[in-house]
Amino acid sequence: LASWLWLSWLTVLTVGLKSLPDNQYCIYLNHSAATPSAQKLQHFQWVHVPKAGTSFMLLLHGYACKLPSDAFAKFHLNVHRGSLVKPFENIYPFESLCNTQQWVGPRIAHLPLRDSEDASQVVMMVRDPRRRLWSGFNNNRHSFGMSKPEREAMLSKVTNVHSYAAYPGIQGCQVKMLTGSYCARPEPVDDARVAKAIARLRQAAFVGITDEWDDSICLFHAMYGGRVELEFFTNLRNTTATEVDYDSQASKLDKDSDPWDWQLYVAAMMIMRDRQRLYGVPVRKTD
Repeated sequence: LASWLWLSWLTVLTVGLKSLPDNQYCIYLNHSAATPSAQKLQHFQWVHVPKAGTSFMLLLHGYACKLPSDAFAKFHLNVHRGSLVKPFENIYPFESLCNTQQWVGPRIAHLPLRDSEDASQVVMMVRDPRRRLWSGFNNNRHSFGMSKPEREAMLSKVTNVHSYAAYPGIQGCQVKMLTGSYCARPEPVDDARVAKAIARLRQAAFVGITDEWDDSICLFHAMYGGRVELEFFTNLRNTTATEVDYDSQASKLDKDSDPWDWQLYVAAMMIMRDRQRLYGVPVRKTD
């Protein structure tokens, strides 16, 4: 919310920035003839990485569904644990309110992108692996994709975030999800697999960064239009942890804590920066 207020203030005071239609929450550099116009996203598939931004589902439902104007405000009043999609769709049924031809693939659970699926339809958030590891460790040693015996063995051995990060299957989650496997599936990741994941990421319709949430939401709107609501900028799965907590905990890890996802994260940052510049979305954070 603080960053949204900052954006609103800057919109008033800064020359050369403007809002796009149907959007009072984002600011953009004035478009030139070379700036692409927003185009409707005809088909998209959400690759939902664990601990990388479940709240993105609000924007996607807003994009693909015909919902009441107060749908998001009312939903935001409640505290939700577990899946956000199920309780939302219990109120606003997907099959009757949404374009089922536009939003393809899974909406619930953390399912990977299969080799047979079209990477150009992917929309996803990528997260700094250091923060994702700390969040996963804090969330009962998150390990989606492990079998029950594998998870029980992991829980008996993991005592801190370092042993969690080093445990077989935990590293390379985001790489694995772009190359056909579940996040914590204990299987090898190597440079060739990272290269494949990055190639698929570059084909993706949309790549956002969880740690730059507001700018990611505004980039999606600049690229594809659609409604933008204040609730899209909020975290429905917030914890008691503050940004200071995340920074201090993540600082205990480094890029070698997950070298595979680190390479993917660096590539995701480059993709987002290139698209921000192309679509006139201000780059407010120095990499």
